[in-house]
Amino acid sequence: MKVSKIMTRSAGYCGPGDSLAAAVSIMWRYDCGFVPVVEDEMVAGVITDRDIAIAAGGRHLPASQIRVSEVSTREAVTCLASDEVEKALKKMKKHRIRRLAVVDRDGALEGVVSIADVLFASRNKKKLRKKVLSTLRAVSEPQPIVLSEVG
Repeated sequence: MKVSKIMTRSAGYCGPGDSLAAAVSIMWRYDCGFVPVVEDEMVAGVITDRDIAIAAGGRHLPASQIRVSEVSTREAVTCLASDEVEKALKKMKKHRIRRLAVVDRDGALEGVVSIADVLFASRNKKKLRKKVLSTLRAVSEPQPIVLSEVG
């Protein structure tokens, strides 16, 4: 199955100069917790609801005064609409993420695909459901915190 069959095409996006408040507004409007960051028509990163919560809570500033570029992931993990769903799952598993921006060959945003999209599409596909479960386990497994010394 191709990503194009299950992806959300009408995904909201923001720019790096937008405020966190603007990103939250997009999340509210599109009922999502993941927004691609687009610059010069190319996906330049992503921001999640978790990124926003940590930034807003840790900086003691209103969300309207914090720029998306200050907290977004700058290197987005992406896939193509023509990719097989299994390939998208492998990327999610490797990078421990639940959502991917879907881009065209030039890197322009075409939509978003989530592990939930794959789960709903795998109802009658036992093999694919097993891959979804394996990916969810990998993404959800706690990682040890490694402290490094500055010296």
